[in-house]
Amino acid sequence: GGLNGDEQPVIYIDGTRIENSEFEGFGVGGQGIGLLADLNPEDIADIEILKGPAASASYGTNGANGVVLITTKKGQLTPGRGRNMAIDYKTVVGWNTQSFDYSEDDFVTAEDANA
Repeated sequence: GGLNGDEQPVIYIDGTRIENSEFEGFGVGGQGIGLLADLNPEDIADIEILKGPAASASYGTNGANGVVLITTKKGQLTPGRGRNMAIDYKTVVGWNTQSFDYSEDDFVTAEDANA
């Protein structure tokens, strides 16, 4: 169960919501595991747990079962530095040209075709 004993809480790692629903597979012996199992405890700088009105006020109905805010050491900003982001993308632009000029004689109705 979650913080209220009925459902999973909402989990954010460095401000990004993650889905932590359990999955079972052959490689884990049928035991359910979630994505939090991939998080190295040594990488965690801070964990904040919000529940009740505090969670609902900040996260609405999504926070009804509590909110877990995890900040990793890598997710912290270096003092005096801002955030930098670069996006690279490629695209192909083109257009089609009509390879054949059609006339009204090229189009027939089903009735004309079956006549």
